[in-house]
Amino acid sequence: MSVTQGSSTFGSSGYTLVSSRPVYDQANGYTWEVEYHGLPAYIASLASSLQSQGARTTTENREGVGVLVAHWVRDPDQAASAEVPFDTWSITSEEASQSLFADPAAIAEAKRYGSGYKSDIEQCVTNAEFTLVNPSSYPIARAIFELLLQGVDSAPRRSPFLRRNRTYSLTYTGTPYRVNSKGIVYTRASLLSEFGIVDPLASRIPLDPTDELTDGFVYGWYLAEEEFRYSRERGAMKVEETLGFRFGVYNAAATGAIYELR
Repeated sequence: MSVTQGSSTFGSSGYTLVSSRPVYDQANGYTWEVEYHGLPAYIASLASSLQSQGARTTTENREGVGVLVAHWVRDPDQAASAEVPFDTWSITSEEASQSLFADPAAIAEAKRYGSGYKSDIEQCVTNAEFTLVNPSSYPIARAIFELLLQGVDSAPRRSPFLRRNRTYSLTYTGTPYRVNSKGIVYTRASLLSEFGIVDPLASRIPLDPTDELTDGFVYGWYLAEEEFRYSRERGAMKVEETLGFRFGVYNAAATGAIYELR
């Protein structure tokens, strides 16, 4: 029985729906929160009914008025086919260690040098003398040589990192993301298109640098993180997906490339 709060019958019987909204809490992530007020006896009965339907509930007595707060994985007033997943996006700048030879400038210089670029530099380090032919033509090689002599073989590099967290119920009728067995790199355009990214987030995703890359290499967003979590809440199941994309230079644009380009 549902009775409007404040009516003449509310004080003698029933309960009323006070609010229904999507919320986030640290313990359970994104859920639908539905709050009811009514007589304690009716609230207790309603709590039992909602629990049997898969809701997580809490109750309290506020000066004679029962309060029930129920949390659902999806909006309980919508059909399963109408469920819209909860998506949260974030973009940060993360620092990672990168081989000196993986720098875009070193890759471009290596192409101009020809085969043996890395091994020739390492041999120079073994001999403690920079003896490449026409050494003035390869300033990046000289810089790498000097660093390797000091025992430095990598350098910190900051790059944008994009992350999507998605939450939905087990009855979600959309297409869940599948784990990939091969490394995938998205161009900026394909990333925006495939994952439906629009402003204001789209305008915060940086454009590709204008530096020219050697053949076979592209600026792109590598799918670096795929995480899936399942949480049982009474009769319901909550699914959480996390996808992370790291921006950088990748060998993904040639036959036999390390990564698959999309």
